[in-house]
Amino acid sequence: MEACVQDAKAWLCDNGLVMNNNKSQAIVIHSSSLRTPTSLTCVNICGQLVETSPVIRDLGFNVDANLTMTSQMANVCRSAYYHLSRIAKIRDSISTTVCKSLIHGLVTSRLDYGNAILYGISDRHMHRLEMVQRSAARIVRQIRRGDRQSMTTILRQLRYTGCLSESESILNYLYLCTGPYTMARRSILRHCYTATHLPVRCALQAGYC
Repeated sequence: MEACVQDAKAWLCDNGLVMNNNKSQAIVIHSSSLRTPTSLTCVNICGQLVETSPVIRDLGFNVDANLTMTSQMANVCRSAYYHLSRIAKIRDSISTTVCKSLIHGLVTSRLDYGNAILYGISDRHMHRLEMVQRSAARIVRQIRRGDRQSMTTILRQLRYTGCLSESESILNYLYLCTGPYTMARRSILRHCYTATHLPVRCALQAGYC
């Protein structure tokens, strides 16, 4: 592992990038049924000893050692309910359109962000996400929890399709990665990447700088 990190740092240096050793994190992922987890407690990352942690944060996700996503679910639900409670306090003072925009920007966008990583989560965690959606729908329609109304119908009317299933989430990301717009954008980035690695004088003559 340490040799792999050295190779990664060398590649970054060759491409004009720097690895920040002080902000590096380390985690040992293992099965929850493993009785005796590994004794690895720290990793030497380019001379910086980094202690392993049961939970790390990467690109906005909390990844735990058993990949149960328990910490991620707790973080998402806590943030969602916080914003929902704030929106509920001003619901009578804003229109339905504004309320929808606030909930989409502060709540449902967090549920949709990177949901492909939630592949294989338990039904209990999926239920927690669905409860967040139901709470958001109640605030939009100003429905109290004790009112007898079909939340499934209300979610459908609001076009809250529910949390994506495992297969739907993976297929959605595959389509986004292989769609025509993405392929065209990738070709443009590939052209720019090749062009920027010309020598400085050649790049100036070619008009890239």
